[in-house]
Amino acid sequence: MNRALRSSAMLAAAAALGLLAAPALAATVVLTASLTGEAVPGGAGVAGGTATFRAEADPALGDFCYLLAFKGLGTVRDAAIVAADAPGDGKAVIALEVTGVETDMCVAVEPDVLKAVAADPGKYHVVVRSAANPKGAARGVLGK
Repeated sequence: MNRALRSSAMLAAAAALGLLAAPALAATVVLTASLTGEAVPGGAGVAGGTATFRAEADPALGDFCYLLAFKGLGTVRDAAIVAADAPGDGKAVIALEVTGVETDMCVAVEPDVLKAVAADPGKYHVVVRSAANPKGAARGVLGK
């Protein structure tokens, strides 16, 4: 058997046995938050209002799928992930659509933004805003 055929046969055998390095699959990061009206700075939130947030993020691809559910917050206007030191009505790092009391949605997020959030989620908060509470009806720290 000539050298080229032997090399091809060896590569084929190694691939069949899983000995060759395969491309690494992107790691999914799970992010969660428990939100309360009491967590809104200055007592501006809705007392007794709560929300839960769970997301699966693929920072390399910018895929961001989330479930946001809330109760006792009145008419919710929108939700967002904001920097921890930002006010509730501050600029969204990631805007979250709200379609009802339970939203299950996937959105594209700029990979560099998602990488920063996934690397240090404690630097970010999830805030749910209502017409009556534009600075936040409920807020919670993002975590893994």
